Amino acid sequence: MPLIDRSSFKSEFIKTSDAARVAGTSGQHIRRAIHAGRLRAYRMGSDLRIRLEDLETYLNACLIEPDLAHGASEPTT
Repeated sequence: MPLIDRSSFKSEFIKTSDAARVAGTSGQHIRRAIHAGRLRAYRMGSDLRIRLEDLETYLNACLIEPDLAHGASEPTT
């Protein structure tokens, strides 16, 4: 299941502010991730743009799963 609803965007490339809104974080956090090499971005003139696929990859890489092998309880639904 995709993390990002792509139908709400006109382009495959979004601004850092839009990426921050999707991720539920700040634009500064997104820019830090770009400059640290954790999130791919494209420079278009003086602006940074993020491909939706790259943002989704970044968000998936940030996922922390419960460690069931070390006695953590299994989540209930």
